[in-house]
Amino acid sequence: PSPDHVVLLTAATTPGPWPCPVCGKLGTRIHGRYQRQLADVPWQGRSVSLMMEVRRLLCPSADCPRRSFAEPLGDIARPFARRSCRLADI
Repeated sequence: PSPDHVVLLTAATTPGPWPCPVCGKLGTRIHGRYQRQLADVPWQGRSVSLMMEVRRLLCPSADCPRRSFAEPLGDIARPFARRSCRLADI
C-alpha cells in the first residue's frame, strides 16, 4: 500500500524488571534497544503498522547461558512474530 494508506503507530514497552526466559531471575539492566515493526488489524480500510521500541535486558545470573533477552510484548505479539496477536488470531 502507498504511504497515504498506512497508519503508523509508535509505542514503547512499560519499564520494569522482566524475568529471564531461561533462569527466571529478574533482569533490570538495559543492554540495548531495537525497533520491532508489527502488522496490526486494518482501521477504516487502511493498513496499520505498529513500530515498537523493545528493550534488551541483561540476565543477572552469571550461571545462566542466556546473557541477554528481549522484554516480552505480552498480549501485543508473540516472540519473533511480525503480526500482532489480534491480526494473527484473525
